[in-house]
Amino acid sequence: MNAKQIEVHGYFKALYPKALVLYHLPGQYVALGDDVYTAQKSITNIQIVEDEVATMPDDIRMLSLLGADGTETHIVQYRNDDGVLDYPDVNRLKEEKDLDSKLFST
Repeated sequence: MNAKQIEVHGYFKALYPKALVLYHLPGQYVALGDDVYTAQKSITNIQIVEDEVATMPDDIRMLSLLGADGTETHIVQYRNDDGVLDYPDVNRLKEEKDLDSKLFST
């Protein structure tokens, strides 16, 4: 995993520790870290790209396999400033969350 993937995955696993977290990128879903092994239990045609990184086609049938066996799943779908599906900018998410809490706490 690269530094951005590690940061993003750490952020979302802290929010959803028991869920399989998948990242929706153009044409595919990506599983990171230990979630690669969780996804492999349900989806046989998951492709290991590198250590702790796996991809699967952007296909609703793949996602339905996860739900069929009871796997709790959280899908992260984030578009960058160009409107392209991408890994989220964690610093930006944190800043927006802080701003929201300031706006709604008064």
